[in-house]
Amino acid sequence: MANTAVTDTITLEDYASFDPIIQQIMDMVRDADFDAANSLARQTYEVVARRAFRLGFLDQIEAKQSKKPVGERVEGLKGVSFRAISGLDNYIRNQRYEAACKTLTTPKIVVQGDSWVSFPFVIQDLGRQLAQHFPTFCIGCPGDDVSDMGQPEKLDELLWSLDYTQADILILSGGGNEMIGDDFPKVLENTDAASGINQAQLNRKKTEVITGFRHIIDAALAHNPRLKIFIHSYDKPHPQKGEAWLGQVLEDAQVCPTKWQPICAEIIDQFDQSLLDLSAEYGGQLQRVDLRGISQNSVPTWHDEIHLSSDGYRQAAQAFRRSIQQALL
Repeated sequence: MANTAVTDTITLEDYASFDPIIQQIMDMVRDADFDAANSLARQTYEVVARRAFRLGFLDQIEAKQSKKPVGERVEGLKGVSFRAISGLDNYIRNQRYEAACKTLTTPKIVVQGDSWVSFPFVIQDLGRQLAQHFPTFCIGCPGDDVSDMGQPEKLDELLWSLDYTQADILILSGGGNEMIGDDFPKVLENTDAASGINQAQLNRKKTEVITGFRHIIDAALAHNPRLKIFIHSYDKPHPQKGEAWLGQVLEDAQVCPTKWQPICAEIIDQFDQSLLDLSAEYGGQLQRVDLRGISQNSVPTWHDEIHLSSDGYRQAAQAFRRSIQQALL
């Protein structure tokens, strides 16, 4: 299988030359010892993943790189630790995919998207849950938004993955980072008194996401007209005081705490309607899976403000299984 690292110029072999643990993990994977590889990777890099990949073995790599003559340095290392850890995780997942193809007769899946399908070494995300039932090839990366997924190099990777796997199904997970990411504060400025939302700003973000999805979906269907594509809504989050994604932003915007959850729920509801409208454009080839309420409004079913727990993603995977079964009848 071709290397699945997610940087343009850096391969996992490059990282392995600086970090012997990566080489050890890769050797385990090549010996099909997937559980041991995942255990060592999680033991080594889970703390890094929990800190949103801001730190990690990149510092060690850059320190060693700085001692080399300029002409011998590997270019493009700065700022890629976030994707490097995801690349390592995908490497393990996708070698497991090869093994699953030999034992599972269920449809093959390619997953592309954000941390709901790819949350390395911390929780059993939706991608990992699906991989228990389907051969699942992952090219996702935490933090990706739909515009990232539609960039030429990522789109090329997606089309290559569809060819390589001969997948029956493509799952796209995106929009959450746009709805509650960097522009979330703008949605809370100059708001309508009743909703607490700046509807014009929210409409702009929804249009941006749907346009990006349409670009990716059109490219995928042009490449394989028989492909079945699935997108999903998100469950309604529970903002927590002091938490960076939602709670702190809402607090900084001086939103009354009693409105925090209703505001987030309204954003999720509107986004879901946009996904439903998009799916209608493609008939049966595009299915939207409604994950609102999948946690049964139970805070313990959440890992943090915006990610489900492993059990929450298990329930989300069950919803996908039902939708996939219906779509393939």
